Amino acid sequence: SVSKRKITVTIHDQSSIYGGEIAAFTADNDFTVGQEVTGEVIFGAAAYTLEARDLATGKEPVTLSTKSAAMQYRIVGVPTAEGQKNYEIDFVGTGGEYAVYTIKKADIVVGDADYSAVYSGAAQKDLIQAKLNEVTTIVNAELGQNVTWTFSLTDGGAYGDLGDFKDVTKNAGEDGAVTVYYKVTADNHNDKTGSFTVTISRADLHVSVKNAVVDYGFAVEESKFVLVYVGFKESDSAENSVNAESVTYSILSGDVAYAAGAAAGSEFVVKPSGITSENYKVIFDATGRLIVAPRKITVTLSAQTAVY
Repeated sequence: SVSKRKITVTIHDQSSIYGGEIAAFTADNDFTVGQEVTGEVIFGAAAYTLEARDLATGKEPVTLSTKSAAMQYRIVGVPTAEGQKNYEIDFVGTGGEYAVYTIKKADIVVGDADYSAVYSGAAQKDLIQAKLNEVTTIVNAELGQNVTWTFSLTDGGAYGDLGDFKDVTKNAGEDGAVTVYYKVTADNHNDKTGSFTVTISRADLHVSVKNAVVDYGFAVEESKFVLVYVGFKESDSAENSVNAESVTYSILSGDVAYAAGAAAGSEFVVKPSGITSENYKVIFDATGRLIVAPRKITVTLSAQTAVY
């Protein structure tokens, strides 16, 4: 009688990167081509096929693709009907009877995420996050992978929420860029850490004085000047966004300062100064005018008598 021939097929481990092309399954065997050539003898790989299965149970076949999750799978050998007629095949690999296919995690790519904007009176957290999303590449992002960002303002510090980033950014007490350290995680990807800068600069705030009138011969009461602000954002106002306690005024006609006694009808340019703000670049406009008005006086005539 002719018994089945015993052969060993050694299956190779394989790997690829998540989202990349799946590598071909390969194996070595000890078939000897050129011996028995009669009947239904099958040589080489035609006696078996290789397929992927889940690693835990090895029961259900798995079709690996560029969208398969980053994890390990079995590569198992399956004898063909023809192969079983003449061979007893022993499949071996690093897993015993199988090899291992590893889909490795992909890298998250984060481009230039530096963010700069002008103070708007509103939190810019969402805009910063939108910029991060725009410059970040996640493999198979269309599959809705779970992406999580966390942040720290110190290198090596605990990661947490980004923060509002509403006000002008400060660096060592001066206006300037703030470095933000991030950690981003995503399904099927290696964690990514890095940093970017956030710069929120001052918005322009124009300050001027309403036109005013002073009667000829009187000194100016500066406390009665009315300041006009143009450029406040959102709910900002003179009450909550500027410090005008040290405001002063220049009142000039050419190089001549106003003094009581200036001629009626003359005009002087009024320009404020000394107002400060944390979020605004204060621009003092010389658009206000002080107009000297004729002074109203009353002349009372006394009755007089004379002898004819």
